[in-house]
Amino acid sequence: MLKFLAQRILLAFITIWTIATITFFIAFLAPGDPALLKYGEKSSPAALAAFRHLHDLDSPPIIRYGHYLYGVVHGDFGTSFQTGEPVSSFFERAFPKTLVLSLLAISTAIIVGVFVGTLCALRANSVIDRAMMAIMLVGVGVPSFVLAPVLVYIFVLTLPKLLPNLNIEWPPVIWSATDPLSLLLPTIVLAARPAALIARMTRSSLLDTLKQDYVRTAKAKGLSPARILFVHTFKNAFLPVLTSIGTSFGYLLSGSFVVETIFAVPGIGGASVSSFTTRDYPLIQGTTLVLATIFVVVNLIVDILYGLLDPRARVSRGVAA
Repeated sequence: MLKFLAQRILLAFITIWTIATITFFIAFLAPGDPALLKYGEKSSPAALAAFRHLHDLDSPPIIRYGHYLYGVVHGDFGTSFQTGEPVSSFFERAFPKTLVLSLLAISTAIIVGVFVGTLCALRANSVIDRAMMAIMLVGVGVPSFVLAPVLVYIFVLTLPKLLPNLNIEWPPVIWSATDPLSLLLPTIVLAARPAALIARMTRSSLLDTLKQDYVRTAKAKGLSPARILFVHTFKNAFLPVLTSIGTSFGYLLSGSFVVETIFAVPGIGGASVSSFTTRDYPLIQGTTLVLATIFVVVNLIVDILYGLLDPRARVSRGVAA
């Protein structure tokens, strides 16, 4: 087990370093001069040169790369070109909002997805099963930038009394620590697709597991359907679902950019999107690295849980339990 953990952790570090390296060089290969974008073409050459020197843009790429890695190791992601704020301070202020929104969305997706998938598996090929799977198919196919305006039109413009605390004018939802309803619509939008994926995965996995010989043996012994489902079936059926949950949570953190922009949630989404147009390299690199690290860590946790729940996963990788 220790060798299994060591291999997964080493692979996670290599992945994060690779992402950091690729992001660094791709950002500087993009066309456009951050100094000109900030001060304009009519600014003095001295001001442009001072800006480039301040942000180490006049050094060779390999030197900048070394400074970048040194800063990342020490928790310093640089200073934003546009605001002058340290990127680490920006994350401390904005990332908790994105994280809360993502946690609410994945929790909602797990509850809805597992419940709907289990119900459909127990009522396979029934009217309920077909209707629910049709709805889940819509959830998978409709992107968040389409679903969000539709929900805004329904709940804010057409039926404003259902959510009286929301603003009629755009943007309709603004983050409020004292008003949980301010996160209702963005949570629904973010949870829609992962809930549909989890529901479909749960249904498929449960149907396959219910056909196994040990399930038929449990039925022959006269065990109750609830005991067969929750004790003998659900643990094995949940393994593929666990992988889907981990992947969905990683995508929620990055996919929340569009939702945060639409609903004016002051997370890392809006500033990160604008950083691409202003060539704000430190913010681009910091956002990409932080999100990639979280994505890798979440999948590392999923791998570890998978190995704990199913020892065959460790053996299949050539690692003794």
